[in-house]
Amino acid sequence: MTRGLEVGAVLSTTSFLAGLATVAWLPDTVQLWGNIPIPRMLAILLIPVLAMVTSLFLALISSCDPYSPSQSSTSGAAIATVVALPPLFALPLQAIALWAALTNHPIGTAPFAVLASLLAFVLAIVFRHVEQNYVVGIRDLWTLRSTRVWDDTHFVASLAFIAAGSAGIVLVFFVPQGVWQVALIVGLFGVPTALSVLYSYLIREDQYQYIIR
Repeated sequence: MTRGLEVGAVLSTTSFLAGLATVAWLPDTVQLWGNIPIPRMLAILLIPVLAMVTSLFLALISSCDPYSPSQSSTSGAAIATVVALPPLFALPLQAIALWAALTNHPIGTAPFAVLASLLAFVLAIVFRHVEQNYVVGIRDLWTLRSTRVWDDTHFVASLAFIAAGSAGIVLVFFVPQGVWQVALIVGLFGVPTALSVLYSYLIREDQYQYIIR
């Protein structure tokens, strides 16, 4: 987790420095989303600061996880990757925001849909390697009770998120921007998560206990 936090700090600093390098050419107010004007110094700070705060929060709760001491190096690296993800995705978000401000172009929802699809691919890789924990993965009553259910569920979850990421990359060219692409982004994570939870319920180890009783 420490390594993920270190990487996150470097990426957040890079994102901030990129904004600082262009501050002289930015207008006094920047419209990042919609028509809400934001002072330019706040605009270049907003994305990297939010990303770093999110990484700090993830690192903090990961360090408090009772499963943390028993994580293998591979699983620990997967969790560290998740800790570093917010600053990693802050870099392209910052670039898009600065480009929009410098060229006076509005930011549509398509870049966010593409980034969400890429995030789904990253989560698919993480899920193939992460072990039982309370921070990252499909954490429900059945996966946390059984290592077998956890492993099987996360294998299915990785396939589901690969399918979701692939669908997102394709659908972003056909789904209208705005509320429909926002719905697409929600579906990219909501659908595979729901399917994974359902799968963990179906393969739960106590599925016959109520019949026996």
